[in-house]
Amino acid sequence: RSFRVTQQRGKPVPSELAPLVMATVHPSSVLRAPTDEERHAQQRLLVRDFRRLAAALRSAAVRGR
Repeated sequence: RSFRVTQQRGKPVPSELAPLVMATVHPSSVLRAPTDEERHAQQRLLVRDFRRLAAALRSAAVRGR
């Protein structure tokens, strides 16, 4: 109940489901932003989340997880 995707997106989340879990918005939510400016901003944030995830996965692979 305390989890907020708007506050915790792009950050690792403790989980028993997998060694690495990271929250982000559903990609289709970018398309529902009301203005072009907001869609572009949301797209930038989504790409940032994906880049953070990729970096975390690379780091975990180097550590042998």
